Amino acid sequence: MAVDVERQTADRNWLTVPFRLILGVPRIAIVGGITSLGFRLGGLREAGALAAAAFAMECIAWFAILFTNAHPRGLWAFATYYIRWLVRVSAYLAPLRDEYPPFGDDTSPTSYAAEYPAGGRDRLSVGLRLFYVIPPPSC
Repeated sequence: MAVDVERQTADRNWLTVPFRLILGVPRIAIVGGITSLGFRLGGLREAGALAAAAFAMECIAWFAILFTNAHPRGLWAFATYYIRWLVRVSAYLAPLRDEYPPFGDDTSPTSYAAEYPAGGRDRLSVGLRLFYVIPPPSC
């Protein structure tokens, strides 16, 4: 996995920085920028439509890995598409880049790349991940 954001150091438009959250509302509604950027206000309630779809597809992929020992390629492609969009919106809201992030998969100075896993997945470790997230009872 590799994430690359070309920082824009020259010709910055600092007038838009205070308004980035307002300008980014369409992207936040789609991608779920505020929740996904780490501000964690309430889980999927503040997530965007694409984030909710990615969450649902990853749940489906979890079952697919348990039964087929492989991650479905289409679900993998959608997850990488979602993360690419999230990186673009995060770079704009951060503010690392001045240009407004494009809709879809147009070219951008940010990039995200992840290689599809070559071998099979370990069913036991994938199956137990559901139990890894359950917090232990407090003593």
